Amino acid sequence: MTALFDKWRQAIAPRFTGFGQGDHPKALIETVSEVLLAAFQAAPLIDAYDVY
Repeated sequence: MTALFDKWRQAIAPRFTGFGQGDHPKALIETVSEVLLAAFQAAPLIDAYDVY
């Protein structure tokens, strides 16, 4: 789980650092959530949404 999280964090970091004043927070939250869900989709979780 830690390895998956680290991989997700490295992949999503540019979106956080590139977030500008005119960008939309809701769009960022949606993207981060979807990428997080996709990153943990293959993990042996009881429910994929538990990672949220």
